[in-house]
Amino acid sequence: MECFNILGPEFSIERVAMLGRTLASNYKWDPSPHDVLSKAEHMVFHLLWNLRTITTQLEKLYIAGDIDGATILSSCHGAIRKLSKLLPESYSDKEDPDGKGFVAYQLFEKYILLSGRSICVSDAGRLCNVMHQAQEGDAVVVFEGTDRLFIIRPVAESQQRCRLIGDAYVDGLMLGEAYEGMDPATLDYDIVLV
Repeated sequence: MECFNILGPEFSIERVAMLGRTLASNYKWDPSPHDVLSKAEHMVFHLLWNLRTITTQLEKLYIAGDIDGATILSSCHGAIRKLSKLLPESYSDKEDPDGKGFVAYQLFEKYILLSGRSICVSDAGRLCNVMHQAQEGDAVVVFEGTDRLFIIRPVAESQQRCRLIGDAYVDGLMLGEAYEGMDPATLDYDIVLV
């Protein structure tokens, strides 16, 4: 539920879709719009049904006395209400007569990547899904020849010596957008990984 706090007061369709893409952490997967939903609304639909399914599972554990989760359940229900308001009424309904919600949940679960990872926000306000725990001062980098981004941490006083923290998904930078309008030759420099 903490990942919804990252959105802050701006619980807009685009910010929630960004959160969905960041949680899925797979730049190659983007749910195709169908019927009347835009791409952003379709991502919100997937996130909504994922949260609904998880909340139902938590409710069963809570009722059985296996967890003390009144606070987390309240947060889940609040997030579900906010997500539902972002979608047309026929897509925010709790019922799932045609099974689209369950399919959305299964697809999202297939791509969601959270184990051993953390969600954070860059200085530029981009949502990031990173391996291990990112810290202030870490940098997002692209290594030539790779298809993903990485997090590095400067070691000691030198910006040239860095520790590789792990891979990262940064929404809006996964398809070369980091270099848009820039000359990569002026941005590239050598570092030593320790």
